[in-house]
Amino acid sequence: VELEAERLRLQTLLDALPDLAWLKDAGGVFRFCNPAFAAMLAPGTQVIGRTDHDLLDRAVADRYLENDRLVIEHGRAVTTEEWIPRARDGHRGLYLTTKTPVVSPGGELIGVLGVARDITELRAVQRALTRRIREQRCLHAAFRATEDVARPLDETLREVVDLLVAGSHSPELAAACLDWDGVRHASPGWRDDAQAISAPVRASGREGRLRIARLAAPPGADAPPFSDEERELLEAIAAR
Repeated sequence: VELEAERLRLQTLLDALPDLAWLKDAGGVFRFCNPAFAAMLAPGTQVIGRTDHDLLDRAVADRYLENDRLVIEHGRAVTTEEWIPRARDGHRGLYLTTKTPVVSPGGELIGVLGVARDITELRAVQRALTRRIREQRCLHAAFRATEDVARPLDETLREVVDLLVAGSHSPELAAACLDWDGVRHASPGWRDDAQAISAPVRASGREGRLRIARLAAPPGADAPPFSDEERELLEAIAAR
């Protein structure tokens, strides 16, 4: 009776978890999963008693089983980050997944226990913070670069162009260009036909234009090519 009560308490706890939780036996057959896992993997479908190959595309199932094999082979918990699609609508979330081998008191392998937490929003916040830090560093560096009035102007303008690229959200996919007083200062890879945003540069009755271009879209990106923060950075440097 006491053992059954303990089992029910554990079941209630796992069922209440917002994280995905499951247990497969040594043969890869699901022996337990909580409602969050069932809703994510196969809503309305019986999970217990089935395998990854019964529920998922072959390539995905093979990848999960390979991860299980590594956990069993190493005999310790393995944590990975992976994009997992929801079965009901195909929406992909980034999950921190930990799998650990479960063994009996006698050392016999029972199976592999998995727990996965959705960290999509957390990673988005971390990326946004990293971008803001990079933008602020870029702006600070641009202000410092333009403080020395004795420095040759062409040298200053070239540095500003390079700093603008470094401060963008995807520096490896960006290029910048400053046209001023009939002279063009462009970073490597600049193309006039690339999608770009621009801001005017005005001084002493003359006007030029500072531009930043996205040479290619970031992989898997569905956001606009340029963020409001990038536009603000461009305009702040142009005004400086």
